[in-house]
Amino acid sequence: LLSHGYNNINYYNSKKIGEVDFIIEKDTKIIPIEVKSGKSKKNVTYNHNTLDNVLNNYKDIDNALLLSQDNVLVEGKLIHYPAYMIMFIDR
Repeated sequence: LLSHGYNNINYYNSKKIGEVDFIIEKDTKIIPIEVKSGKSKKNVTYNHNTLDNVLNNYKDIDNALLLSQDNVLVEGKLIHYPAYMIMFIDR
């Protein structure tokens, strides 16, 4: 994230919402990012309750990113990217 110009990187933790690994600002938009290690079980996606809570409680957040070892997947406002694709969040 730093190497792609995101100098203001934040962490978020709330008992009500949960823990978000990274919060970045792109233009005027806030993007929460979760990073999952390992691979998800076959035909089962990662647990992303915190990102769901963020998207449900903060309607002005358009999208959230989940970085993992799996393929690209879009579930409504949640976008799954393989971790190596972090370079494409500008697009």
